[in-house]
Amino acid sequence: MDLEKCRSLLPADLGLSDVELERLRDALYTLAGVAVEGFLEERNALRSAAKAAPPSCETSVGEARNERAAILEFDAGVRREQAERIVGLRKDAPLSGPRVGP
Repeated sequence: MDLEKCRSLLPADLGLSDVELERLRDALYTLAGVAVEGFLEERNALRSAAKAAPPSCETSVGEARNERAAILEFDAGVRREQAERIVGLRKDAPLSGPRVGP
């Protein structure tokens, strides 16, 4: 990113010299690289763990879908029938419409 774009993203009253701004930009690029690397390592570790876990240790698909439906219902205010359809438990419930009930 060029210095002009960097300056446009920062508060105008920082008063950074070009050299300071370049150092800040380079430090942020380094930080972003570390963050991406850490994310990818964590993602790969989770994928490996998921492949290695025996099926008996996993939550059943139905249990996981019921949990997701409950979260949609109570936290997002989605009707239960809609929530079940969104997570794949039902095929007959409408995806939209007013919420009915508590």
